[in-house]
Amino acid sequence: MDSVATARSKDAVLVMKLGVTTLPGVILNRLVGKRVTILRESSWRLLNHLAYRTGAAPVDFPALDDLDTRDVYGDAHGAGTQTARGLWNEDLARRLGPLFPGVDTPERKIAVLLRTFVDARCSEAALAATWSRSALIHHRRVTVTGPLDRVSAAYLSHVSANIRPAVFVSVHQFVDLGGRIVRRLASRITRRTRNQSVDGRPRLPGFVPGTAPIDSPVLFFPHKTISYGGLFLKNQFYAGEPDSPFHPARIMHVELEPIAPAWCTDELSAVYRQLGIRYCYLDTRRSASVVGAATKFAAGIRHLGAVRAALASPRFAYILFRQWRRFEAYRTSLHRFENARIALVGYEMLFPAPLSLALESRGIHSVATQERLLASTCYRNWNYIVETYLVASKRVARQIESDPGKCVKTLIPIGLVRSDLIRQFQLEAPDEDATLDAQHEPLTKVVVFDFHSVRDRETNSRTLVNNWRSNRAFYEDIIRLADEFTTARFTIRSKNSDWLNMDEFADIVEAIDRRPNIDIDRNDGRMLASYRLAARADAIIARHTSIADECMAAGKPTLICDHLPNAARTVSHSWDYGGVDVFVRCHDELVERFARIVTHGHYLDATDIERLQSSVNDGPADGKVHVRIARELERLHGETAGRA
Repeated sequence: MDSVATARSKDAVLVMKLGVTTLPGVILNRLVGKRVTILRESSWRLLNHLAYRTGAAPVDFPALDDLDTRDVYGDAHGAGTQTARGLWNEDLARRLGPLFPGVDTPERKIAVLLRTFVDARCSEAALAATWSRSALIHHRRVTVTGPLDRVSAAYLSHVSANIRPAVFVSVHQFVDLGGRIVRRLASRITRRTRNQSVDGRPRLPGFVPGTAPIDSPVLFFPHKTISYGGLFLKNQFYAGEPDSPFHPARIMHVELEPIAPAWCTDELSAVYRQLGIRYCYLDTRRSASVVGAATKFAAGIRHLGAVRAALASPRFAYILFRQWRRFEAYRTSLHRFENARIALVGYEMLFPAPLSLALESRGIHSVATQERLLASTCYRNWNYIVETYLVASKRVARQIESDPGKCVKTLIPIGLVRSDLIRQFQLEAPDEDATLDAQHEPLTKVVVFDFHSVRDRETNSRTLVNNWRSNRAFYEDIIRLADEFTTARFTIRSKNSDWLNMDEFADIVEAIDRRPNIDIDRNDGRMLASYRLAARADAIIARHTSIADECMAAGKPTLICDHLPNAARTVSHSWDYGGVDVFVRCHDELVERFARIVTHGHYLDATDIERLQSSVNDGPADGKVHVRIARELERLHGETAGRA
């Protein structure tokens, strides 16, 4: 009892990043007996060595007690919301609306610009909050120290009164700033822009260089090519008719950053060639300098009579300047697409809000389909702006409408986009040999979708959910389940097979290989393999992924393992699937639900299945989502062509 009281009487210290200026504090705090944890190590190994010799330790989220992931996944505790509210100045936002010409309801969208800035700036602070909540079980207070900006400090102050953020500007921030300035100057001197292939970077077929005008009426921002990790193609917007403006060969694909060499696979190159895809980069480097933009912004403040409001909220004014400058850069770069009327958004949650406003300002209508049901619907720290949003269901639409951080003009329920793939493969002839065991007894075919595992130890220690400890526990659950249900055949399908070659999982792989009723699908480069497997499965067991939602829509009995070794829940606090409990939170619950699937074909009754499918898809998947997308796109094309 005395030792516990002593431990709780000492403060804990969390260092956001170890550096020359933070190392003395580490040493001093260790000398007085405080627990010191380092969130991000220094790139200088000597500093790390010196810090750890004092008894400081690197952060280790997998080892924490009672992990609460809600600060990172969803801002469910509301610290980000309170931080944005504390910065907001309604008078300043109202007065500066004209700085975004052609944008409808600019005040509301300025609020989203503020929120997206706060969410991006406080991503590390959210990790600090997660660690601090666990540390407060054993310590009276947690001091979070540098480098820490004032926005992140405000965020942490909203997490708990027992968390004390110490605003500290590290010399490394100035070094990094100097490095960025030098690189920018060097780029301007050598005239190396993203549209010039001066670095020998591999390119996919169809690259359109330069800055000459492009006459395509439809733009597509796919986000890092039209392939998602080799698992599927982002082709939901494409039309088959060659004369359609939505035929892939007539769309101009626009990337926001250079394509990485690893993405330029032979398979993807063949797809780009076959579809006749053209793509270019959105070059924003011709935008005004920081000084020029600041001068123009200050002139706008004076002209709009917002000087007093800006002085009253200087931090909000600075944030607004940062976002407005990005808006101006995007707006200038979009001048190249003089005939564009529609912009298709490939990943709405990662699409820059200033770019959405720039498109609207240029008269280009943005359209997105829902990429991730849970995060894009429920997470308050995933915000976006889009004009027409084709979402999964009416319930999803109502949830999005109620969130002020998600600014959508028109919400249209159409169903889960890739549920069409499962329906398509369900119509194919099943492999009869795979449904019987050696004694010709019926087998329950189960597909298991896991989380990917990171490769290096430092990244793993900073990973909340898909860390090695968590993933090992999930595989161990599947192994135990396979031992208990020998008439079921389990196929583990991973996003990639990296974990199979990692020492941390060697014993797990060996244990799986010893069991005749567990297979590992190693075709991680085969397009649509996950959907083919899901279509023929009798049941799905998964960590929460988008394909799990699509399997529910297709009527597959789907169990989502929501528990971690150090957390009872991860995502189930955000979305309840229409009041239907699809989550399992321990191995015993997994066994009980799976036994019902084996015995009755499903663990839910008909009423709950109907409620579940209504929640995620407005009913059972019908394989016609792409038809509804095409209909809405043709309607929008007619409307925008009329306005032009």
